[in-house]
Amino acid sequence: MDQGLAAVLGAAVGVAGSAITGSLGYIAARRQAPDQGRIEHARQLRTERRETYLAFMEWMKPAVDFMNLDPSECTRERYEAERQKLAGAEKQLNSLRPRVELCGPTDVAKAAGDVWLEVYELAIALERRVVGQAPNDDELSTRIDAYDVAHQKFIDTVRAVMDRVPT
Repeated sequence: MDQGLAAVLGAAVGVAGSAITGSLGYIAARRQAPDQGRIEHARQLRTERRETYLAFMEWMKPAVDFMNLDPSECTRERYEAERQKLAGAEKQLNSLRPRVELCGPTDVAKAAGDVWLEVYELAIALERRVVGQAPNDDELSTRIDAYDVAHQKFIDTVRAVMDRVPT
């Protein structure tokens, strides 16, 4: 009888082990799909953000180029050419802002809005300089400094977002 009991107990343990293993496998499989979905979503969002931020930063370049000009070498014609570049950049930045807002997060969208506003203000100040309403470069210098702050804040905010490890 001891052999029979041992066989029955062995079979019961085997059945119980198989049932537990099957249940754990089922639970793991059910969790894997949502986990994989979250991972894929995070990857796609990160890719979209990178592309959007890079497109926005590309249109920040005319303002950066203007910041690096030597004012003593600028003629009225040069200022007008730079103003036209800034006006075009301002329009492109404004058209990209909704995309940045959609990609988020909010702090990057706010920083992008600040950059756009400073490019807009810089273009206006440059226009005033071209038409002679701003006889000195003080207004331009103030606008350049404000743009520089907004530009750096945008870069720092984007870097912080892109450096975050997806969860």
